[in-house]
Amino acid sequence: MRYFTINLYLFFVFLFFPVQVYAACTNFFVNGQPPITPMTTRQSCFQYYALGASDETLGNIWSAEHLTMDQIKAANTIPRKGKFDRFETQFRSYKNSGYDRGHMAPSGNMPSFSSQEETFRFDNIVPQTKILNSDKWNWIEHKIRRLTLQYKEVYVVTGPVFFDIPKTIGIDHIWVPQAVWKAIYIPSIAMSGVYLCYNTNRPVCYIVSVSFFTDKTGIDPFPGLPSEIKDIKMHLPKPRAKPSSVQ
Repeated sequence: MRYFTINLYLFFVFLFFPVQVYAACTNFFVNGQPPITPMTTRQSCFQYYALGASDETLGNIWSAEHLTMDQIKAANTIPRKGKFDRFETQFRSYKNSGYDRGHMAPSGNMPSFSSQEETFRFDNIVPQTKILNSDKWNWIEHKIRRLTLQYKEVYVVTGPVFFDIPKTIGIDHIWVPQAVWKAIYIPSIAMSGVYLCYNTNRPVCYIVSVSFFTDKTGIDPFPGLPSEIKDIKMHLPKPRAKPSSVQ
């Protein structure tokens, strides 16, 4: 009887839990539609973001956030905490690789220590050069937080691009992207755009329309947006390297 009761409980958990997870995920997508990519992904939901990860690349394919002014205000009041699990198999592949563990959904957007911890998972990162991660990419993350405070809400989707046969790192052969991107949609002004940054030791970042980005990569960060919004490139400031970063 006890065995029957446990299995009946598990039946209802597996019957209803995925529906609840999917319902929570849709909050992070424009009009409830997740990003479309050429790669198969495993989707996961957390308190303030959702992600799609790949068992082939052993890393992130996209992370989606729906940032609000209240969330960013709260995030700005607490220090950043969190660390990666040293017992994860991917941890050793990053050690002495020459690449940072680059967050796609940044911990700096998270309004609590528990939500910060949720960003320190290998499904949310890709190998990034230190110069990109600490300089222009960091600048872009800060700029989007400022845009959120200005416009009250911003949808953001972030991920890597693999143009050619990728370089890999470590014994796990984690794929290194040739570029990383961050797509932005601001509902109050109905404007969108994409930051696209090459993942090199002399990184260059471009600002393009969502439609142009999708045409070149096959990735649509906002399938729920009409084409007339995705066709127009939003005016975004171009990130500049710090003087100390110029080599």
